[in-house]
This record gives sequence, C-alpha cells and structure tokens, in this order.
Amino acid sequence: MNAPIVTLTTDWGDRDHYVAMVKGKLYGTIPGVRVVDLSHSQDWGSMAVASKIVQYGCMSFPAGTVHIIDFCDDLMSRAAGRQYRPTPLLALCRGHFFLCCNRKLLEVSLEAECDTLVALPLPQGGCSDVFLAHSLFCDVAASLIGGVHPSELGDAASPLARRGFLQAQYDGSVVSARPGNIDHYGNVTLNLRYDDFEQYRAGRSFRMELEYQVGTVERFPSVTEVCRNYGNEIQGRLLLTVSSSGHLQLAINQGSVVQLLGVNYTTICRFVFL
Repeated sequence: MNAPIVTLTTDWGDRDHYVAMVKGKLYGTIPGVRVVDLSHSQDWGSMAVASKIVQYGCMSFPAGTVHIIDFCDDLMSRAAGRQYRPTPLLALCRGHFFLCCNRKLLEVSLEAECDTLVALPLPQGGCSDVFLAHSLFCDVAASLIGGVHPSELGDAASPLARRGFLQAQYDGSVVSARPGNIDHYGNVTLNLRYDDFEQYRAGRSFRMELEYQVGTVERFPSVTEVCRNYGNEIQGRLLLTVSSSGHLQLAINQGSVVQLLGVNYTTICRFVFL
C-alpha cells in the first residue's frame, strides 16, 4: 500500500469524543495513515449484522490493513454478575490484521483459519483497560504498520472455533433459508448464496413461502424469478434479488420488507421447486 490504512468498526455512535480520540492518536503516531470509518452504529441488532462488516467490509480492503473493532463486550458475563476482564486479541488472517476483544465476533466473521492469533497484554495502571481501542490498539496498529510481527506483540492464543451461522437446508425439492442480515432499508439478506440456489434449482420453476411462526405460512405467487435490477420494478412489490455479498435478498422497491411483511431473524423462507 502507498499509505497505511486503519479501519474503525465500533458501537460508539457519532455524538461522543471516543472516535476523535482514537483518530487523533492514530494520526499522531502513524505517519501518512488513512483512517477509515466503517461503522459506529449503536444499534447493531445482532451479531450477524456486525459480522457482515468484517466479512464483506474489512476483507474488501488491501492486505496489510489494520482493523480496530470495538463492539459488544462480554455482556452476558456482566449480566450474570461475573467480573469482566477483557481479552484483547490480534488476529492475522489473509494478510489482514484484526484487533478485537470480542472473540465470538471473530469466530463468526473470519471464514479462513488465522495465520497467527495472539492474546495481547493489557496496559498497566489506572483504568486503561476500559478504552482499549485508545490505550492499546492504536499502539499495536503502529507497531504492525512499522513491520513488527504479531507473534512479537503477545502470547499465542487458542485457535478460534468455527461458529458459522445456520446454513440453508436442501432436501431435494425444498430449500429452507433464514435471514442472515437485515439492513437499515429493511432489505432481508438470506443465508443462501445465489449460486447455490441456482444449483439446487437446476432450471426448475419455484414458489416462495414465508413462515413467520410454526403453522403460519404465507405464499407469494408474484415471486417467480430472481430480479437482478429492481430499480424499474413496480413500487411496493416484493422482489427476490441478489445482494452485494452474492446472497439471495428479499427487497421491496421504495419499501421495507421488515415493515410491510414483518420479517425478522426467526422467519423461515422456503423455496419449493416445481
């Protein structure tokens, strides 16, 4: 890269000083750095949503990019009354560096095995472990961009478990898929890749059904094909299209699938081949 890149993915929002502090430190310690905001949403909704930022956002950058991710600490441990102690991790995967305290997020996001995974030592003194993106990750990013190998920055950590989300199920005549991501437009991306769908379909026609709860099924006879460009389609019509990640997506031209149909992460979408 002509200039080093550091991306930021957090749940800090855009009203407070946290983003400015981290950017200021990065610009002050890494000559020529470009800091890119991927998202600072305070309403992620689910781990699935955040994982898509890593899978399709972070991995779209050039190899050598450092990704600082500060999202969703171990809230379950806090809620259960157990003492929370962050475990900052540095992962090297396909030439990308990931700095994150959320092990589960890395496990559901990184599709390839990590070349290196280390546990970073916590900073000493005061409350420095409260804002690790500033007190630790900025310095680690500077070291990585300066050429230091990850293994020199911490101790080897146990490998990440494979935590992929549920995959679509196919039984020969029916494919059952679920929402894998719901964006802020109300479009619903399914956990079924278009290429796999076409392979299962094998040239057959199909009908689409949505099951909102057990025994409650609604059919959509107007959905008979995959629309590759819905900009000119009838406003308010439900469409089956292909998302930017290559997955099937339910969308409505000038509308929201979530608001108009009530689709959520528990909805089952079935394609019955005829």
